[in-house]
Amino acid sequence: MNEEINSNGVKYPDMEKRESERLVKKLSARIKNQTCEVLNVSKKGVLLETGMPVYLFPVSNTLRFELEIEGEWAPIEGTIKWVASDQLHSRVGIFIKSAPELYFNYLKQIYT
Repeated sequence: MNEEINSNGVKYPDMEKRESERLVKKLSARIKNQTCEVLNVSKKGVLLETGMPVYLFPVSNTLRFELEIEGEWAPIEGTIKWVASDQLHSRVGIFIKSAPELYFNYLKQIYT
């Protein structure tokens, strides 16, 4: 697997090529009542950053989390595609498997 080194010298695995453009959108999220942040979204996935340890995110496992969209919490279910971490944060690439209409309406807004 190829790795990318960011400006802080931290190695991250290559992100999978997404069919749609990744848009940098900062959204609040939570996993089991732990707050985290969305760093970017695409039509089929999100990148989460959390202070939770990387070992809690086995690749290929299902992850249930919530996104705050327009003041409402939307329950999302996805598959973990990749995980990377530095000393403070874990970054988790997620393919969205199911989400409520609120999420899909949000995507329509940001992609138009």
